Amino acid sequence: MATIRTRENESEAGKSQAGRMNGCRWIALLFFVSFATSVWGQAEQAQDSKVTDPAQGENKGTSAKKDADVRPANDSPGPLLKNLVHDQEDIWTSPFRMKPGDLKWAVPFAGITTGLIMTDRTASHEASRRHVNASKTFSDAGLAIAGASSAGFYLLGRYTGDSQKRETGILSGEAMLNALAVDEVLKYAFQRQRPFEVKGAGRFFQGTRHDSFPSAHATLAFAFASVLAHEYPGWFTKLLAYGGASAISAARVTGKQHFPSDVFVGGALGYFIGEHVYRSHHDRELDGADYGTFTKEPKQFWLNSAGSTYVELDSWIYPAVERLAAMGIIRTPFLGIRPWTRTAIAQMLAEAEYQVADISLLPPQEASLISALKSEFSQELGLVESGVNESIRVESLYTRINPITGTPLNDSYHFGQTVINDFGRPYQEGFNVVSGFTSRAETGRFSFYVRGEYQHSPSAAAYPLSVRNVIAQADLNPVQPPVPIQTANQFRLLDAYTSLTLWGNEVSVGKQSLWWGPGNGGAMIFSDNAEPIYMLRINRTLPLYIPLISKLLGPIRHDHFFGKLSGHHFPPDPFMYGDKISFQPTKNLELGFSRTAVFAGQGKTPLTFGTFWRSYTSASDVTTPGIKGTARDPGARHGAFDFSYKLPFVRNWLTLYSDSIAHDEPNPISAPRRAAIVPGIYLSHFPKLNKLDLRVESGYTDIPNRPPTVAVGEFLYWEGIYHDVYTNKGNLMGSWIGRGGKGTQVWSNYWLNSFSVIQVSYRNGKISNGFIPGGGTQNDFSAGARLRIRNDWELLTNFQYEQWTVPVLAPGRKSDFLSSIQLTFWPKDLIQRKPN
Repeated sequence: MATIRTRENESEAGKSQAGRMNGCRWIALLFFVSFATSVWGQAEQAQDSKVTDPAQGENKGTSAKKDADVRPANDSPGPLLKNLVHDQEDIWTSPFRMKPGDLKWAVPFAGITTGLIMTDRTASHEASRRHVNASKTFSDAGLAIAGASSAGFYLLGRYTGDSQKRETGILSGEAMLNALAVDEVLKYAFQRQRPFEVKGAGRFFQGTRHDSFPSAHATLAFAFASVLAHEYPGWFTKLLAYGGASAISAARVTGKQHFPSDVFVGGALGYFIGEHVYRSHHDRELDGADYGTFTKEPKQFWLNSAGSTYVELDSWIYPAVERLAAMGIIRTPFLGIRPWTRTAIAQMLAEAEYQVADISLLPPQEASLISALKSEFSQELGLVESGVNESIRVESLYTRINPITGTPLNDSYHFGQTVINDFGRPYQEGFNVVSGFTSRAETGRFSFYVRGEYQHSPSAAAYPLSVRNVIAQADLNPVQPPVPIQTANQFRLLDAYTSLTLWGNEVSVGKQSLWWGPGNGGAMIFSDNAEPIYMLRINRTLPLYIPLISKLLGPIRHDHFFGKLSGHHFPPDPFMYGDKISFQPTKNLELGFSRTAVFAGQGKTPLTFGTFWRSYTSASDVTTPGIKGTARDPGARHGAFDFSYKLPFVRNWLTLYSDSIAHDEPNPISAPRRAAIVPGIYLSHFPKLNKLDLRVESGYTDIPNRPPTVAVGEFLYWEGIYHDVYTNKGNLMGSWIGRGGKGTQVWSNYWLNSFSVIQVSYRNGKISNGFIPGGGTQNDFSAGARLRIRNDWELLTNFQYEQWTVPVLAPGRKSDFLSSIQLTFWPKDLIQRKPN
């Protein structure tokens, strides 16, 4: 009964807060109506004062309209009502008047909104831990001040005869009335739960009593700020106006009244509504004399400043570029930091064309690859001449069927997995389906990318108690209840982000994939084995040359991210950051150093700047008692080192590379005996068999020299506080080899042409007896092809036979067979702006 009473109390509290919110909006509406009424009450006096002086021509109040689209501000009821009606018409029909040039704001707006909605729940929880009531009071008081300021500007302008102050009051009030009307319609349409409702789920379309999206406070505050900043465009006024609006908006999040996406969308709407009202009704004579007409020239963009999306990690482009790099035709691919942007690959191609005197003199296979890549990146290469960077397109449409007969392995954190490096897509025995699309847009320095797909996989029974006991013992967790795997029928975003490019650096926000390592089978510190995570990423996409330093270390690239992990239970909702820097001291050698840390989380360390900074600057072991699990805990840290080297005498034939990772060490180089290592070789072609290549990788995570008190499987990809540390939604983010195992992979490709390849491969994995009782063995044999059947159609096939032995799961040897057929279509551009 106590639980029932608690829920009732929470429900009543939610209703009370919701009621107060509705009351606040009605009070705001009445305030603005009363303000408008007070203005209209003086209309007759204002009209009497507007006489035409024959010596001066028309009165200023009637001469400001210089074109048919501008309706000047007027404090009489007729024009004011007419302006409001026209404003609403313009606002609601604006989406139908969009042009390619509008991409410069629509692209980042869509990307940031998507990213915020996906991270709302965690961000709201972290932001509203303290000072909730004070934040609510501050936001209400701030909005009241904005409303009073609007009336104050008008009254002061009338009293002093200052037309600009009077106009500021009228337009800011008009903008806020427009903003309130738009906000109310959108709230009714989206029906989103508030953070204090239903444990902060924030679901949309939950009934008309839910009204979180967008935030009225943010919409009204930014509508007022936008008009004020346009009327008085000095830097101090803008700082005061937009800073105050931002503070009011942020307080709605810390006050647990709105999610971050609510205030972002509300603030953006308010800004654009305020700007529209100002540009439509502003009296231009208040700006002084005109000094001529100026035409804004289109801005030119080059490779180091143009917005560009990343190439998805499963694209045909990566093996093509790697093959050319291994043959010495492309010099600076930076294999250890992927994905690459389209502009980065375009620069590689431009450099290759410059370094090779005549591409046509290359062997047919290499010349064909160069030609195919130049065709793919013709838009980016064209930036060198046109400087125009505006396009939007549906990049691809694809569908894949994956029938699996027999029982597959699908627990990468304990027993292994049948399908690896597949973005964490679900699969089970039976008929599995994936159908999706990719789309991208670029405008100036901005870009936007989205990859979404429908996923289907069959259901599966829960693990029996015996298996759950083994998992609990391996992870040092309580035994979990049996949870059957439900049939998956879901739409899921894989990569969805917006980005801004500045001087060769790309700042991106959203759901993103990473691959930090030179290998093909799996990067040790971050791969695409799990679903992409939501992150803020800052990546040096083009090689950086630093005077003096680059003479020694060569060109440099660095990559940084801060993100949120999902699917964790011990503890829930932790955060993760990572850094990587790579050097190329010579054209044949690349060195990479990286690290990651998982920290914070519900019930453990709160996410604050202080806890982040303590974790980020930590470099030593935690030996002081009482630190772990507190605000001073730096979290679970991993460091990695990788290199690739084109061997002497066979430079354009054979490349040696290695990837390594260590837990709780600054880097594997400082403790090689406590590191997991996976070396590999890549033979780009055989003598007299130019179309055939070979790659071999083999390594281990069963570290023999771990501390004697640490069990197998409790050192790498695991930590004493963060038991789910290196997973996202249950899948391992690092190498498929997993915890306490060994693994070997062999691939061989036969290149039919630039786009079409036949591949055969073998994979062997072993689980240590010290990690899982009885250990485990896995052998996969596969063959498949990537065939370009037309210029805009691709067929991707793979057939895999697997045998596995894991006594904990099933006695004896088991087998399964997987067949995969994917068809991809690349449609034409939707919008692409061409140079004049």
